[in-house]
Amino acid sequence: MKRLIAAAALAAITSLCAAGPAADMAFSQESDRLNAQLDAGKMTPLEFARGQAALAKTLLSDDQRIVQIYEYKVELASQLERGEITREQMLSNLAARADAYYPQQAQPVAQPAPQPNLAGAMALRVFADSFNRSRQPVPRNCQTIALGGTYTTTCQ
Repeated sequence: MKRLIAAAALAAITSLCAAGPAADMAFSQESDRLNAQLDAGKMTPLEFARGQAALAKTLLSDDQRIVQIYEYKVELASQLERGEITREQMLSNLAARADAYYPQQAQPVAQPAPQPNLAGAMALRVFADSFNRSRQPVPRNCQTIALGGTYTTTCQ
């Protein structure tokens, strides 16, 4: 699990380099091949780190920070092989170095679009409709009767 996290961190760092997508792809493929040999027990972590450092120097030489991170990984792997540090210490030191070289920039959190307040909208609509109805004349049934020169209007 920790190997996966370290590999993901290094892959993310590698993707930030300016060498280009072809170099990134070649580095990733060769690194995966080395990782398969490491998992099969055909090489030690120190040999793996040296292989990755050599790949970084040849394929990702445009970004010296990445090359330095992989050289630091070789140093840590040699300390691990000598028993000076544990695997967890190696991974945490490597992650700290990677964070120092490539600090995570705060990504702006996308604010969700405000959802319309349907209850408030309905209440406003009802109020507006009632206001409009009160301003309109109410239809009435009116009759006008003329009696002796006087007009009388009756409405119901």
